[in-house]
Amino acid sequence: MNNSFDYSLKNALFWGNFNYHCVQAKKGNVFRRVFHIALAAIELLPIISQIISLFERAIASPKVVVKLKQPLNNNLLNQEKNYKATLIIQKFIHSYNCQKHLQLLKKKQAEIATIKIQSMIRTAIAQKQLQTKVEQKAALTVQSYIRMHNSHKKVECNKKILLDYETFKKVKVAINTDAWTCSRFGSTQVFMLKDPAIVLKKTGFPENQIRLDKMCKALDLCQKKGLNHIVVPSARLMGTNIIEQRLPVKMYEPLLLYKEQVSFYFENKELFTSAVSQLIDFASQAYLPEITGYAENVYLKLAPSAMARYDNLFLYVEGGQAKIGLVDLEHFDLVEKKDIDWVDTCCQLINLFPCHFDLIWNMSLQHEPGLLKHQDIVEKEKQNVLKRFEGAFLNHYNFIFAKEINTQNYWHYPQISESVKHKIAAKLTAKLLQYRQEGENRFSELLGKNPQLAAETFKETIPRIVDLIGDFFTDIMNKKKESYRKPDSFWQILSFRTLVFSKRDRNLYVLLDAIHHKLHMLDFGEDYDSFLGVNLLELILEELVNEKVYESLDWLFSSKRDAACICL
Repeated sequence: MNNSFDYSLKNALFWGNFNYHCVQAKKGNVFRRVFHIALAAIELLPIISQIISLFERAIASPKVVVKLKQPLNNNLLNQEKNYKATLIIQKFIHSYNCQKHLQLLKKKQAEIATIKIQSMIRTAIAQKQLQTKVEQKAALTVQSYIRMHNSHKKVECNKKILLDYETFKKVKVAINTDAWTCSRFGSTQVFMLKDPAIVLKKTGFPENQIRLDKMCKALDLCQKKGLNHIVVPSARLMGTNIIEQRLPVKMYEPLLLYKEQVSFYFENKELFTSAVSQLIDFASQAYLPEITGYAENVYLKLAPSAMARYDNLFLYVEGGQAKIGLVDLEHFDLVEKKDIDWVDTCCQLINLFPCHFDLIWNMSLQHEPGLLKHQDIVEKEKQNVLKRFEGAFLNHYNFIFAKEINTQNYWHYPQISESVKHKIAAKLTAKLLQYRQEGENRFSELLGKNPQLAAETFKETIPRIVDLIGDFFTDIMNKKKESYRKPDSFWQILSFRTLVFSKRDRNLYVLLDAIHHKLHMLDFGEDYDSFLGVNLLELILEELVNEKVYESLDWLFSSKRDAACICL
């Protein structure tokens, strides 16, 4: 009974283990399933052994009985079989465990290797960052020294160009007064102060600082090259503006400034030889884009090419020495010699100094021998400039010389003889009758029902209109005399006797009203009064030029204003 119980307990235990391994054999991967199947088979071995023992006892044969009487040997045999199977299973398990352990070991080694590589990368990055920081620190140190050097250099340059502090204080006192004269020309508003002689330019910030820096560069170039004929005015910042030393230049209408500067240059051309030579040397390392341009100027039509901008590059004489003042360096910059466009530079310099053509050409060839193949362009520019200079200066010069006008009678208005007045009246009356007879446009019904009588009345009216025109110009000259210093040279007389007036001037409207009033007494009709007023003025002025009362008349038409220039 005890044995049966033992067998039953063992069987239950064994069967329980067998059942467990069978269940586990249904799960997991193939290797796991094979492992549990093998364990289940091992669990069956004792059970099979017990079944065999019971079977032998049930057999009654003596052999069987004998065998049954030797349970120990059978057990040993079974144990030996079980032992072999167990060894196989254990080897299998050991192999499985070794492979699993090897996989774990490889995984761990991979993790360790990854950590080592990451550590090496972090170390390399840290070293690189440290090296970069060292390099940055070194670069900052070098930059600091460079900035310090440049700042010292800039301060030294600024000291050379800075307007003296006493003058600066006087300007600050006068800044809110009405002592300033405003220029109506140019893109930058410019105000002039008579005492002290200062120019204030409303540039804004940072343009005022940029302009001052450019002036420093230009001054430094002049000092390095010893260009004592080239003048960069002293300057200083004032708020968002810049104030500059005013060179002996007047606030002129651009046309008058051009006329005066051209005349001044012709009268002093021998003095300017050294100055022109130094300007060419300066231009060999500098970019000066605004020394010529297309300004609103009646002389532009004499030769339709870029004109000299004497408002940006001013000519004067100081202490018997010719000077060239660089009064507008807004677009100036230093450039390499190889980047200079010598064709353009040569043409610009000829525009300014046509009497020094040979000097400009020869010095330009020294800087750029390849200029020789563009000689035809430069020669053409020379002819254009000489033609313009002749119209702006030489013709007027000869006219004044012939009229014996000098520093004593420079302000006298030319007397118009009665014979000239009647001659002009006869010409205009004949022209008016011719227009009516030809039936040209709006003139076809001119002079009304009795054209001969109207024409005679018109002829008698013309001399009175000529007198009105004379009064108009006399008034302009008298006002100009009040604000103009007495001329002490011929070129100043030329400038004084060049009158510029706009069609929008109030005094001109007064003159036209007077002309309309004279014409209103004639039978022209309302449609012709205004038209004949403006056109009649132009016709009379043209006839006065033809009769050599005036030297020339030019009209300037632009989008901004309509103006006329008349030389007396």
